[in-house]
Amino acid sequence: MTTNILIPTLFESDTEHALKAAAELRPADAKQIVLLSISPLGDSITELLFTSSAAAVDLEKRNNILDFCNREFDKKFREKIKVDHQFGLSRPLMKNLLSKFEVGMVIVPRSFTRSKQFVHQFAMRLLHQSGCPMMLLPQDGIPHHGIQRALYLGDSHTAHIPAIQQYAFHVIHKSMIPEGESVKSIVKSMEIDLIVKGKRSAASNDFTDGSDEEFGLPVLAV
Repeated sequence: MTTNILIPTLFESDTEHALKAAAELRPADAKQIVLLSISPLGDSITELLFTSSAAAVDLEKRNNILDFCNREFDKKFREKIKVDHQFGLSRPLMKNLLSKFEVGMVIVPRSFTRSKQFVHQFAMRLLHQSGCPMMLLPQDGIPHHGIQRALYLGDSHTAHIPAIQQYAFHVIHKSMIPEGESVKSIVKSMEIDLIVKGKRSAASNDFTDGSDEEFGLPVLAV
């Protein structure tokens, strides 16, 4: 099973939330936590030949995130963090990236899901269509106490179940909700920390919603 974690990032401050989520959810055998920035291809031959990743990324923001890692995490976790940059994107390129890094989970900061750049929106579309479980974070990231209970809103007879069972949190299925009780009330009464849903159909055009706005919770799309 591929277990490495990919975090597509703009190196905004909410990348810290994604790293904390990776530390919370990381499988024991995960070898890498990949921070991946993506920029569009340049328009000229000169740009294509000579533009470096350093010129395409806000180095101050990137260094702020790396400084956060040094303060927040132990050496063992820091050694797993890899920073990578991709110029341009296509369906085959995304497939190769997921294979190259042996990605088993994608964690997406809010700033990336809300980016207006086409290359980032296209990346979100491709990630939704991939086979990787994807956690979409709200503005404040995961709860401070971590993720202990998840509410699964999908079909109990789907192939999504094994993808959920590999994690340590307890999963409550929507069928356990008493008739007439709303999802909102069960989220509050059972102190739900995570919403689990099936991925949107590839025909959907809305791939930018980072979390359940009504609940302010992260969403795991499987």
